[in-house]
Amino acid sequence: VLSQEQKETFVEWGFVKIEGLIPVEIVDPIREMVMERLNRHGFWGSEGWVAPTDADAVKKLSVTIKEISRSSKSLRPILTDRVLASARDLASGHEVELSPPITQFLFTAPRSYVLNHDGRWNGEWEVPRSIWHLDMPRSATIGAPGPEMFTFVNRVEPEGGGTLILAGSHRLLNDVEYLSSKGVKRKLKRHAYFRELIGKGSDDDRSRFMEDVGYIDDVPVKVVELTGDPGDVYFVDLRLLHSIGANTSGRPRMMIAQRMPRRKAFEAWMSIVMQGAAKEAPGDKSKVSAISKS
Repeated sequence: VLSQEQKETFVEWGFVKIEGLIPVEIVDPIREMVMERLNRHGFWGSEGWVAPTDADAVKKLSVTIKEISRSSKSLRPILTDRVLASARDLASGHEVELSPPITQFLFTAPRSYVLNHDGRWNGEWEVPRSIWHLDMPRSATIGAPGPEMFTFVNRVEPEGGGTLILAGSHRLLNDVEYLSSKGVKRKLKRHAYFRELIGKGSDDDRSRFMEDVGYIDDVPVKVVELTGDPGDVYFVDLRLLHSIGANTSGRPRMMIAQRMPRRKAFEAWMSIVMQGAAKEAPGDKSKVSAISKS
């Protein structure tokens, strides 16, 4: 399904983009369902997006997004045979497991930032300083886990709320017995590049993280923003650090994510969690519980 070049890119940088992998006849009904739900609850009208105006409306929007996320029957067609075959291809031909949450719906309202750094946002876009996290723990027992799929329900342009990944970070700290998301970040803080990435100080040139290749332990890394058209797919190594971007555009950011670890990797992960083999496992956000930070 995938070319050798695409596979090599995935191995080296931890991600690969495949344009138009999902047909529009699959994506269009999903987008129509989402827009109908937004319209029904008063967040979409004849002129487009209708922003919530008070705390009650914000809560109502949150409930609406959760309602859409639970519409698994409507969202699941996004997992086409070609998507699953591509995931298996990137997992070296192994069977993959659809790890919960199934077809996770990702939404960022226009001109907003889902998780403000300090409760305030100046409306400008920058490479995020916080919320960098993993959806899976690091463990030599788990090994190379396989991909996570990100696809687009509507067009997501640069600075339009797309997920950001730290390409190359999947090659770091793979010899550990167990490290949670927090544990990985704690170790990476020893390196200047990562300290600067998550630094809270004033920094007028954060674009350099996307324009230039940096290095952590001699491993090349670079921040990449996931953007694309409906049906485009990114496959991202489950070991990559990623974060949320602000949406400075006038349209909602609507994406769907699905973790697709190798079946053996998933079983090893669950074994670690269930047996309590790792000290950090209790309460760890890298466990099987749903993480809606992407």
